[in-house]
Amino acid sequence: MTVHIGRPAFDVPLHVLLIGTNPEEACRFEEHLRVGDQEATLHWEEDFKTGLQVLGERSPDVLALDLDLPGCEGTEAVRRCEEAAPTIPMVVLTEAEPLGTVRSALQSGAAEYLQKDELSSELVQRTLRWARERKKIDRQRREQEVQLRSITEHVSEGVFRSTPEEGLVYANQAFAEMFGYESVEAILQADPATLCVDPTDQGALIRPVEGRGDADGGEITFRRRDGSTFTGLLRGSVTCGDPCGTVRYDGVITEIPKRSKRERKLRVLSQAVEQARESVLITEAEPLDEPGPRIAYVNSAFEEMTGYTEEEVLGKTPRILQGPETSRPVLNSLQEALEAEEPWQGETTNYRKDGTPFVTQWNVAPVRDDDGNVEYWVSVQRDVTEEREREETLRRQKYLLEQAQRLTGAWMADVQTGEVSWTDKVYEIFEVPRGEEITTERVLDFYPSEARATLEEAFGRTAEEGEPYDLELPLITETGNGRWVRAVGSPAEKEAGEVVTVAGAVQDITERKERERTLRDREQKAEALYTATEQLVAAQTREAVAEQLQSLVSETFDYLLNGVFFVGEGCLVPAAISSAVPEQIPSVPPLGLEGPSLGARVYHSGETVVAEDLSEVESEVDLGDLGAGACVPLGDHGVLSVASAQTGGIDDFDVRLLELLGAHAATVLDRIEREETLRAERDFLDRILETSPVAIAVFNPEGEFVQASGRAEEMIGLERDEITDRTYNDPAWDITTPEGEPIPDEELPFARVMATGEPVRDVEHTIKWPNGERRLLSVSGAPLRSPDGELEGAVFHINDITEQREIEQRFRGVFENAGLGIALIDESGAIFEANPALESMLGYEAGELQNVHLEHLTHPEHLDADKQRYQELIAGERDQYQLEKRYLRQDGEAFWGYLTVSRREVTDGFQVVSMVENIDDRKRQEQQLRAAKEEAERMSRLKSAFLANMSHEIRTPLTSILGFAEMIGEQVADDPEGTISQHAHLIEKSGRRLLNTLDRVLNLSRLEAGEMNFSAGALDLAAEVKDTARQFGPQAEEAGVELQMEIGEDPIWCRADKDGLQVVLRNLLSNAIKYTESGGTVWVRTRADDETVVLEVEDTGIGMDPEETDELFEAFVQESEGIGREYEGTGLGLTVAHRIVDEMGGFIEVETRKGGGSCFTVRLPKAEDAT
Repeated sequence: MTVHIGRPAFDVPLHVLLIGTNPEEACRFEEHLRVGDQEATLHWEEDFKTGLQVLGERSPDVLALDLDLPGCEGTEAVRRCEEAAPTIPMVVLTEAEPLGTVRSALQSGAAEYLQKDELSSELVQRTLRWARERKKIDRQRREQEVQLRSITEHVSEGVFRSTPEEGLVYANQAFAEMFGYESVEAILQADPATLCVDPTDQGALIRPVEGRGDADGGEITFRRRDGSTFTGLLRGSVTCGDPCGTVRYDGVITEIPKRSKRERKLRVLSQAVEQARESVLITEAEPLDEPGPRIAYVNSAFEEMTGYTEEEVLGKTPRILQGPETSRPVLNSLQEALEAEEPWQGETTNYRKDGTPFVTQWNVAPVRDDDGNVEYWVSVQRDVTEEREREETLRRQKYLLEQAQRLTGAWMADVQTGEVSWTDKVYEIFEVPRGEEITTERVLDFYPSEARATLEEAFGRTAEEGEPYDLELPLITETGNGRWVRAVGSPAEKEAGEVVTVAGAVQDITERKERERTLRDREQKAEALYTATEQLVAAQTREAVAEQLQSLVSETFDYLLNGVFFVGEGCLVPAAISSAVPEQIPSVPPLGLEGPSLGARVYHSGETVVAEDLSEVESEVDLGDLGAGACVPLGDHGVLSVASAQTGGIDDFDVRLLELLGAHAATVLDRIEREETLRAERDFLDRILETSPVAIAVFNPEGEFVQASGRAEEMIGLERDEITDRTYNDPAWDITTPEGEPIPDEELPFARVMATGEPVRDVEHTIKWPNGERRLLSVSGAPLRSPDGELEGAVFHINDITEQREIEQRFRGVFENAGLGIALIDESGAIFEANPALESMLGYEAGELQNVHLEHLTHPEHLDADKQRYQELIAGERDQYQLEKRYLRQDGEAFWGYLTVSRREVTDGFQVVSMVENIDDRKRQEQQLRAAKEEAERMSRLKSAFLANMSHEIRTPLTSILGFAEMIGEQVADDPEGTISQHAHLIEKSGRRLLNTLDRVLNLSRLEAGEMNFSAGALDLAAEVKDTARQFGPQAEEAGVELQMEIGEDPIWCRADKDGLQVVLRNLLSNAIKYTESGGTVWVRTRADDETVVLEVEDTGIGMDPEETDELFEAFVQESEGIGREYEGTGLGLTVAHRIVDEMGGFIEVETRKGGGSCFTVRLPKAEDAT
């Protein structure tokens, strides 16, 4: 984001690049730039990588860097910015008390720093300008140093520059070497005072401190790094080198050489060894520490061996011969010998002047003076490169021979006989028992067809043309294992110019082939993922990400199962599951986040988990025969899982690829989540503006419309683009009070909000629409403020209350003219307005009910009930209530009223509306109805008593009649066709019919009176049906009806009363047999459904018209009625059965067809078991 901050240009525009992640801090930084008089351009980047790119492309004047950037924090970020743009000044932003961080940042290249909690406009601008000026000064200083270095680089004298504050700030290489330092950087870190031996000379290298000005320092004794000393001639001058007035001292030191016996001895030794054929190198005795003793002499053999001349190496150390392959242990051994002042010999790799390495064998011996002190070290070196190469060649050949003997198997084949001889190693490779006879044909049989053809052709060329072969082929061993071998063959023996014997070797290269295959597989996987992730990046939904992930894993890897799980409500929900066997894709339920699954563990830890054996992993899902599994996190969004059929079948490389894929997917999901959030917020704002029940308008500080919602046209009578062309006080609005009085501009809602900075609520005024119609508006508004608290305008909600006001006026008319009594009541229960109907109903004159409390109008018997409900209404626990209660008129007379009390929300709270209907007449009618009901109930009790007495009086003689009929039948049993036997049978049959009728009438009476008490318990329906059906067997047999039971052996438990169930069973079976003609069938079935148990009685009887089934369960109803009815019976059986089933919590259904039989289905509540 780039912001141009325009101000009068008193200076060259300042271009600032801010790299930081906090938008609020960026805004504050921008505001501080705005306040000053400096014209500036601020470019902000929240991503560090993008910021580095912009830094290289735009070259700003100043870089402002937030040290709290995630992923690249502190001095690392400073270092990378300094490397990317070393010429651009950098100011770092840091938190409070940043001493350590700031020090590191300044050392890494930052010019200045700012604390975030102390930012001010003046401080920000002053710091940025100073950083730019300081960088300019530093750049000028570096340019001067470059010029100085180019001048002094090849000067043999030591050249330096110093300042009082910084000490040594520049030195050439000769100066560093003069004091025994390897590099300029090293000596610049040294304290100048320690370089002088005499305390009075310790300020010699920073003369301005001593105030001695331009002068020659004369001869001064200096101290090298190793403690040795030398005499140097010092000359220098004082200058003022930059705009800041920094005083600096430029000086030159010339070393005065020593002429001693040491040099004379070196010349003598030089003459002595000049003619030697071996390379001779002589060094000084000290220093033994870095950088080591300097070379004092080399002979011509050394020059020939190394390519260096004597002039090039004198004064240098033997380090010039070292290189990357020089052995550090050998050098350490030499160092130990030098420190012990003992002779030494060794061998290592050195390097010639042209960079070529050579192996040297050398020895070192000390040269001592008369006192036994070491004065020199003499080294004799010999180039043994060719000798060592020959030895290495021999060792390599020997090693290869040993390896060939160990790793390969030799063989020999007779071309004519086909006989083959194998070594033990070949038997081992082919997994053939040692000693078995082998032929060329059997050898070829071990190879697959294509490989066999290749080997057969190659062996043929060798046998016929003498051409050797070297092949890599697959084979199948004797035990069926697959392997790869390298097969080599060549002629071994010839006779008369023809090959008679072929010999060769076989090497098992299976592991190498597996490694090559694995490497190719990994490369292919990595390439496939790299190529396919473009589709993942393009995904716009979570579902698309899941599909792309599942597809990528399935196509790239060969795992049995893979799945993508996203976080749902407390669980990981499977979003995409794939199997290598599509028809075996398992059904995976959501995994609880607090459960033991791998997915839950990975989601909480954020780290990949690999299970080598899933059978050892606790899981809430049946993992079946899966062997190994791996699960990688998808950030905070879910997990990606794979599973293998083999234990330990998860490859480490695959896991790394899956982790990369998971991290990439998490980034995409983060982006989708941010986009969805932004889209939701934007859609929410649009919906607010489009669907708000009131018009929403936003004004700028000048009172101009800047935005209006979709209801603006409806509320204000203008299109939105027309509204934004007007101001709040545009004359076209013609704003007036509801009474039609003009309103001054300063009293309009917008002007009041801007003047006071406070909200306004429910201000009513009218406006005129373009069509001339006036509308009444209710306006509420509040100020809009910037982050600094400045008023930036106001926002208003506008509600058109024209129709509402008209409704209120109509309500007023209804209120005044309604026939119901209506009152408006306050929270305490006092009436503040009543209509004429209520005043008349209560006997009050107009206006007398105002401020009268409800409790003064309520009969004492109903006061508590009314008061409790009213308090609940006031508390918001209910919206309304109804109550029948007695009221007291003003003269004390009571009357019944039906009260409806409602709570109505209004702008400033709520109102209570009470409506009263005089129900005195209805109450009298209800009293008459209650009396009639009581009389009917008394008559019902009389009927029940009559039926009970009648049942008793009839049952007693009827029992005697049945008994005598049975005795008579038994007496004449020998003559069943006789008249007496038939009459006895008829008497018994008629008596039992009468007894059955009495039982059904009595049961119906008891059911209607509620006197049959059913005790529901767990019953085995199957057992009950079997017993009852067996009892009806003789009756069915007598009627010529086949009775079949379709009942299983297992109990079927229902919840029912045993006696009631028996009545239902007997009535249904009796009817089925009675209405089924001879030769027909009756079926009895039982079964259990999900919630109920079922009893079915089906017959092939006469059936009935389906349209008449509605009356089937009414008392005394049969399909054929009257004197000419075909079948006997009272029509009470089904009525009793239906009511008993209802009493037991079940229901009964019927399916029937005229002439096609009937099926009665009884459903009863299910019971678990007998307990």
